[in-house]
Amino acid sequence: MPNLYATEDELKAVAPDAIRSTSTQYDSLFVSLAERLSRWIDNYTQREFYPYLGTRYFEGDAEDELWIDDLVEITSVSISTDGGTTYTELEDTDYIPMHGDDYNSLKSYTVLKVDINGTLGSWPKGQKSVRVIGTWCFTDNRALFFEDTIDAVNHATGINVTDTTLKLNDVDGADKWGRTPRISSGQILRIEAEQMEVTATDVATGTQTATVVRGVNGTTAAAHADTKQVDKFMPPEPLKQACIIQAIKQFKRGQVGFGDAEALPDLGRILHIKTIDPEALALLAPYAKLEYG
Repeated sequence: MPNLYATEDELKAVAPDAIRSTSTQYDSLFVSLAERLSRWIDNYTQREFYPYLGTRYFEGDAEDELWIDDLVEITSVSISTDGGTTYTELEDTDYIPMHGDDYNSLKSYTVLKVDINGTLGSWPKGQKSVRVIGTWCFTDNRALFFEDTIDAVNHATGINVTDTTLKLNDVDGADKWGRTPRISSGQILRIEAEQMEVTATDVATGTQTATVVRGVNGTTAAAHADTKQVDKFMPPEPLKQACIIQAIKQFKRGQVGFGDAEALPDLGRILHIKTIDPEALALLAPYAKLEYG
């Protein structure tokens, strides 16, 4: 489950000039680097930035605020007063999802606050007293963590639950911001409620397909009709840039045998290679989860 924060196309775009965008020699290496660094970013920040649909449990403390993991979409919130044996689903008018103490933030929800106009009163105490089903990850903007590719399913009869070849209109075309390609290997796509991971693309004339792994990140493979919108996962841009910086730095270090320094005779100096690039760390610093207590 790669869930990359930078794709091989994005790495190749800033790789040394000797590695042309049409070269495939280092594709698998770039994917491996991006995956390792994406998980390193998760560990460093103590957060996940890829969307995962699932169920998580929390213990209330008879207060009006419940701190939860980073959450972007809520499917349901339920409470239990018998140690998680049975649950009662709440109405969405019983609680207010917030980012910290901010009612208006676009970032992921981190707090569920009891709505004084609802019927809850306080979060119940006890083991697994609160069950939350939803899509979990951190984002700077809940409305944009998936973005319209401006492409769509292009199968005459749609796709069924077992299809692993997704035919689109223009895989290597520009997205709405003018970036190309709009679909890349390593991306997470979403059609309706299902997420898919792209493992390869084919942009030959008349082909325009993506090979995909179906139903990833806790979602379920489903049939999708022709012309259904295709969205792509968009990690926060600073994280993407940090992943790119460190991946290219490690790639270059590998080219010199993982030495600690590289001579640059044209500039008359030696470049000392650090373990983690300071610019990458600076980009990640605002996303590190703060510890309390």
